[in-house]
Amino acid sequence: MKVKLLGIISAFLFICQIVGAKENWLTAGDSLQVFIGSGENQVLIPVPDSLASKNPVVQAESANTGLLEIVAVDYAASRTFVILKVKEKGIQGKAEITLSFTFNGGPATIKTTIHIVPYYNPGMLFQIHDIVFWQQAIPLNGVPVYEKLIQTSEGPYSSLNYSEIPITVNMDCSGSVCTGHDFYTSFYKGYIVPPVDGTYRFYM
Repeated sequence: MKVKLLGIISAFLFICQIVGAKENWLTAGDSLQVFIGSGENQVLIPVPDSLASKNPVVQAESANTGLLEIVAVDYAASRTFVILKVKEKGIQGKAEITLSFTFNGGPATIKTTIHIVPYYNPGMLFQIHDIVFWQQAIPLNGVPVYEKLIQTSEGPYSSLNYSEIPITVNMDCSGSVCTGHDFYTSFYKGYIVPPVDGTYRFYM
């Protein structure tokens, strides 16, 4: 049993998914990864507001079905992301994915690459995004102002040098760059591999 951990820390909100059926949540971009031997995965791909507002019908196609097969496409009206259910075939490589959007006014496409790679466990990726928690969308493809690989599930908050992190989203901000740490959004991404099979419970 593997547990896919995709934690969004907004005022210490912690979200994770148990992967007894080998289904994984991944974020979008050219750095998308699916691990060899993981079977079926769920891939989360952002949709720009300009497309989401048109309530499109969405279809997806893999240019490399020998590496990665698209099983299903899940999209709801006005939602700013598409969930692709995909199945890797146990072969390392890159699968080019095309999302097609049909709506009144014309079609549009989004292209992305999913890398099928061997699994390794360097730790969990901890990021800080200069976005106010609870007030803006999860930064699925945003650029962090800070990131670090950590070896525990607790963020390194007490050891951060906030004067070196360009955070601007703080209530006490009076300049163009703030050094406080009240309102940013933190982001975890990683895998937990339990020592034995069984039922695990996670708390927020």
